[in-house]
Amino acid sequence: MLAHVARRGAACLPRLGRPLVAAGVHALGPAGRPFSSDAGSGSAPPPTVGSGLSPAEQAGAPVSHDRFLQYLISKIRLQGPLSVADFMKECLTNPVAGFYMHHDALGRAGDFVTSPEVSSLFGDCVGTWVTNVLLGFEGQGAAGAGAGAGAGGSPFRLVELDPGKGTLMKDVLRVARRLYSGRGVSLGDRLSRVQLVEASPTLRAVQAAALQVDPATGRTPDGVAVSWYGSLEEIQAEDRELAAAGRPAERFVLLAHEFLDALPVFQFVRPPGGAWSEVLVSLSPRLVAELDPVGPAGGEAGSGPALPPMPELSGEDAEHDLCFTLSDGPTPNSSLVSMFAGPGGGAPATVTHAPASSSSAAAAATTTTTDPAPEDDRIEISAAVADVSARIAQMVEDHRGVALIVDYGVDGPLRSSVRGIRQHQFVHPLLQPGTVDLSADVDFSLVRRAAMHMPLAFDLDATTGSSVSGLDQSLRAQRAGEGQEDPAAAAAAAIASRLDAAAPLRRQVNVSGLMTQHEFLRDMGIGVRLQQVLKLDSARQAAAAKAAATGEALPPGAPAPMSREDRAALISGVRRLVDLDQMGQIYKFIAISPSDGSPEPGPDALPYPFRPHAPAGGKPRE
Repeated sequence: MLAHVARRGAACLPRLGRPLVAAGVHALGPAGRPFSSDAGSGSAPPPTVGSGLSPAEQAGAPVSHDRFLQYLISKIRLQGPLSVADFMKECLTNPVAGFYMHHDALGRAGDFVTSPEVSSLFGDCVGTWVTNVLLGFEGQGAAGAGAGAGAGGSPFRLVELDPGKGTLMKDVLRVARRLYSGRGVSLGDRLSRVQLVEASPTLRAVQAAALQVDPATGRTPDGVAVSWYGSLEEIQAEDRELAAAGRPAERFVLLAHEFLDALPVFQFVRPPGGAWSEVLVSLSPRLVAELDPVGPAGGEAGSGPALPPMPELSGEDAEHDLCFTLSDGPTPNSSLVSMFAGPGGGAPATVTHAPASSSSAAAAATTTTTDPAPEDDRIEISAAVADVSARIAQMVEDHRGVALIVDYGVDGPLRSSVRGIRQHQFVHPLLQPGTVDLSADVDFSLVRRAAMHMPLAFDLDATTGSSVSGLDQSLRAQRAGEGQEDPAAAAAAAIASRLDAAAPLRRQVNVSGLMTQHEFLRDMGIGVRLQQVLKLDSARQAAAAKAAATGEALPPGAPAPMSREDRAALISGVRRLVDLDQMGQIYKFIAISPSDGSPEPGPDALPYPFRPHAPAGGKPRE
């Protein structure tokens, strides 16, 4: 099943996906512009043929659900069924109707919550990790330029993809400020700038407020410049421009917290003895009959042969105007199976969700199995995840930075995991497009292989969902000219071979093994931090009680003790983050750091507490 409705008891769901611009989507405004009152305002999107949108709506005004659904229906009737990836992109980042373009879905009043919102102690742990990495950079200067400051005037910078409300970056800066202050150093003297990749104008404004960015200067109170970008490529392009001008970009720490799960995915099904067909989003048979009673039942109205609904989804789809269908054979995107699930990919994992009636937090948690794939196989692949992973790793190699990726997923290919989320419940992904968050689990084995071996020269177009790069096109043309029957398969095989571990390309980076959130927070001392906070509050409670009993006044500016409810919320929040039957097991951490080229990474090759990846059945190297 593509999705099941589920609920984690009475608590809000941890965020299972927050979309942002996929790799290749251009900024809504000028690249890298410091925040100002009009930051994020972009030019009007071009009119869409057959969209039926008014000029105001085309200029970016929000549209209703019904208007957006009519747009999708018109697009499918004119152009044919959409890939799952294209459907996700339309629903999440369409400039006038995308789920995250015009409202804030974070928090208990929204659709999901994230770990930084659950407890500030999460940000304390990540902030300490980030600052330790920055301190490890001390004395090394800008990447490849010896000692000295980088382009921003200070040695280092921070990058975050999809910062949400800015809570995590705010916590990271708070911790870094405290730790640097303890060394007698101003944060602004060590950190030149913060670069945030965010598509939503609404969230850009929220992030600016969280970081206390001065609209006039574009800087925080510490003097750290803050800039917004529409995609990671824009940061890379800016870095190349700086290098060409003889001003190398600074070393960095990059954070990608629940970013990859929001990138679009393709899905494919292979019947016994058959070829891979693509899962598509089309018009439901009921809607087709209403729109074109004489058209071919079950297909796009008046546009071609019928595409039958997938049997196991037909019941769930029946109430919707859209449905999942299968292509009648391989599509151009089918080459992605060989390209990214290629050699040694393993059997796709099955992701299941507990039914809505489940009251057990353990039963409600996402579970994953990697049983041998059945004959009637299916697989889910995100070319955008591969592209972003390769780009992050290329930045790490070019500037000797370090990246931390946090998300939910598994260490292997997935069968199907796309789900909708609304008001802290799982819902069908086709329910009321544009009003539902869509996300998918992350294949961390793909992250690792793409980071180490995927050439950026392929430049997969994650914006359009196309899997055809310049090299792919030339290979197709060459094979076709030689009279071979299956040029697409030959091209895909050639590309897949470049992604294999034995391929010539070996990016100079180390990619760690996976850590669960439970393990990372434990090793970063969240338990000790909780005890310290509670002990400090107990002292404040005693001081307040003594003052009340003696009539003495508390010192001016003395922090007030927590209420009983706040103490309980703090403890329950930490438990929620680390418990294996809540968020502790679902979320995974992985780090990418520069390599010295050694085939056997040493104990200091990765920042604490990460360790090298252990091959299947093997043990991590000490």
